Amino acid sequence: MRLIDEVGLDVGRHVATDLAARLATPQGGPVPAMDEMITRQWLGRKSGKGFYLHAGRGKPRLNADVETLPGVAARQPADAQLFHDRLVLPMINEAARVLEEKVVDAPEDVDFGMIMGSGWAPFRGGPLRYADSLGAAKVVADLDALAGRFGERFRPCERLKSLAANSGPFYA
Repeated sequence: MRLIDEVGLDVGRHVATDLAARLATPQGGPVPAMDEMITRQWLGRKSGKGFYLHAGRGKPRLNADVETLPGVAARQPADAQLFHDRLVLPMINEAARVLEEKVVDAPEDVDFGMIMGSGWAPFRGGPLRYADSLGAAKVVADLDALAGRFGERFRPCERLKSLAANSGPFYA
């Protein structure tokens, strides 16, 4: 949400709509609350209000008015772990796929790219180092469970499945 506020909700909606069309997602794009925010001109930092309130140069504060929009639930999801897994595990899977498809040669290249390019938390060391801390078997099991509930987009790649089967890490 902070990233969307930085680039603008109007830009975020355009990106979400484009990705939904290209990836043929069943949800079909942005949520109605986002459209309502754009209608209200809550475009993020550039308008001073979005998911956060941007007043001057200080740290932005959460915009409590977002919770009043139709279809928006409380700030904390009912199952915080599920929320976390649905966001983080696909990033781990795609990072592993980058190695599998030989886009890069080493896990540290993927992790560095994710830290510098997407803002992955540096203290976690990147998605592949984080996967090692969890264990490949757990990551695969959790991705399989998500795939069973939410669709094939969560299915683990072959590189992850191989590491899980051999109890291997990305980093030696």
